[in-house]
Amino acid sequence: MNFAAAGPMGAEMVGGLDLLRTATAITAKTLVVGSELDTQVPIEHMREIADSIPGADFLPFDDTGHFIEVEHRNRWATLVGNFLRS
Repeated sequence: MNFAAAGPMGAEMVGGLDLLRTATAITAKTLVVGSELDTQVPIEHMREIADSIPGADFLPFDDTGHFIEVEHRNRWATLVGNFLRS
């Protein structure tokens, strides 16, 4: 874990991090993941981000909270691995 990033990341969140402001400029292949039960970052927000990035794929996880990679480790690894290989 990159603990050095926690301070700047926290400041951005408190100051109003706007991920949509530059989303249309992203040209890399992009996978956005959202979780139905995530109370930290609601799935609707993740879908909005995906919709703002040209050609982005959106991957919703049902019955999952904020820690998808922990709660559904095998499914996460398979789906992300498939995306990276495609």
